[in-house]
Amino acid sequence: MNIVPDPLGSNGSLSLSGVAVSLPDAVRSAASAGGWKELVLGLRPESLELAPDGIGAEVEVVEEVGADAYVFCATELDGKETKLVARAGARLAPARGERVILRPVAGDAHLFDPVTGSRLG
Repeated sequence: MNIVPDPLGSNGSLSLSGVAVSLPDAVRSAASAGGWKELVLGLRPESLELAPDGIGAEVEVVEEVGADAYVFCATELDGKETKLVARAGARLAPARGERVILRPVAGDAHLFDPVTGSRLG
């Protein structure tokens, strides 16, 4: 799973490099009550899709496993180098060194308490 600490926006939302990530009301309330400045966002590889808009990244490794390919990428999020893994069809997999755009799939994000690591929602 891709694990990314992400600062909360002023309206209690998350934005992963400009890509909005919706928060359930219960999570938004818990964040407000806890005074959290960030949440930890978890995205499985199948929850990051190759897309025309989203997070720019460079492909470091492509691992083909049957009909799927795991695309290991490097990007910069909030000024920090971050590694992300996306899953794509093996026939559609980009090559090492290629620039790709990754977008979180709406509703597939897992959210975690930044202090205890417990899953929220």
